[in-house]
Amino acid sequence: MARNRGINQREIDKFVKGLAKGFEGAARRNPIRVPVHAEATAVTAPWNSEADLEEDLLLAKLLLWLGDYAMEHPGMYAETAEFAEQEGIGADEAEVLVLALEQADLVKVLRVMGGDVPFMLSGKGRVQVRRLRALQQDGAARLRHTINALLKWLFAVAPDQKPVDPSGFLAARQAFFAGAPVSGEDLGRSVAHLAQRELIELIDTTPATVALTGAGIDTILAGASVTTPPTRLGDNYTFHNSSNIVAGSQQSVVQNNTTGIDASALHEFAAVVKQFAPVLGVTPAEQAELIEDAEILSDESAQSDDPGRIRAAYDRVRARLDGITTVTAGLTTLAAQGQAAYQAVFGT
Repeated sequence: MARNRGINQREIDKFVKGLAKGFEGAARRNPIRVPVHAEATAVTAPWNSEADLEEDLLLAKLLLWLGDYAMEHPGMYAETAEFAEQEGIGADEAEVLVLALEQADLVKVLRVMGGDVPFMLSGKGRVQVRRLRALQQDGAARLRHTINALLKWLFAVAPDQKPVDPSGFLAARQAFFAGAPVSGEDLGRSVAHLAQRELIELIDTTPATVALTGAGIDTILAGASVTTPPTRLGDNYTFHNSSNIVAGSQQSVVQNNTTGIDASALHEFAAVVKQFAPVLGVTPAEQAELIEDAEILSDESAQSDDPGRIRAAYDRVRARLDGITTVTAGLTTLAAQGQAAYQAVFGT
C-alpha cells in the first residue's frame, strides 16, 4: 500500500481525478441515499446561529419544504405529518423540529388541543428560505462546509488513522449543506485541499483511500476550522536587513526565499485557484491557461528570490480572473482572497 507523504500537486491532481471517476462509477451502480430516518436525532435544544441551520439537515429541509408549501398554499398552515411522512421520521421528531424553528422565530405555530401541529412561515423564515437557496448555489460556502465536515467525518470513522474510502462520506448526514447534498466534485476538491495542508494522506489503493495525519487529528481536537485556522501563538522576533534566517519553534522548515519575503499566502492562493478553476464557467482552453498561470505562481512564491517575478506571476493570475465575464461566488471569493494574499506578502 503506497502512501503519498509529501505535498506533490501533480500527484494530488492525479489522485483526485481517479477519485472522481470512482465516484461516478459508484453512483451509477449504487445511487447514494441518506437514511435520514435511521440517522436523524431529535433536536433537544434550540440552535442559536445561522450556521446551525445550514448544517442541520432536517431543520434546513423542513424550512425549505415549508417555503415550497407556502408557494403552493399561500396563507395556509402546514401539518407536521406531511413532512414526517416524506422524510421517514416520527411525528414526535417532526414536532420537535417545528418547535426549534419556532424558538428562532422562523415559523408561527397554531396552538390546538391534541393532534397535529399546524405551522407556517414567519417573515423571518421567508428570509431564511431565500438565504438557504442562495447558499445552495454558493460553491465557495459549500466547499468550506465540505472540507471541514469531511475532516470531522474521517475522525469519527477512523480516529486510529486507518485508511478510509472517502466516497463513504457522501452517504453521511454531514454531506449536506443548506438542505442540499454536496457533490462528488465538492468531495474531490476537499480531499485535495486537506492533502495540500497535510491533514490527510492520500493512499494509492483500489479503491483510492485516505487517512488522517497527526496534524489532522490535532486540528479536530483543537476545534479549529480548516478554512480559517487559528493564529498560532508563539515567539516574536524582529529582524532588520536580514536573510536566510529560520526562527521560532518549528518541527520542520522549508525555506527557499532569500529576500526576506514570506510568500506562503500567495502559494496557498495559487492552490485555491487551481481547485476552483473548473467551476468558474470558462472554456476548457481558458481553464487550462488559468491553471498553468496558477502553477507558475505556486512555483515562484515557493522558490523565487525575486519579488518582481512573484508580483508578475500574481499579476498574470489576477488578469486571468479579471477577464472572466461570468460573475460567480467562486470568482468573487478568489478575487478577495487574491487581494488579501497579495497584501499579506507585499503590504500594499
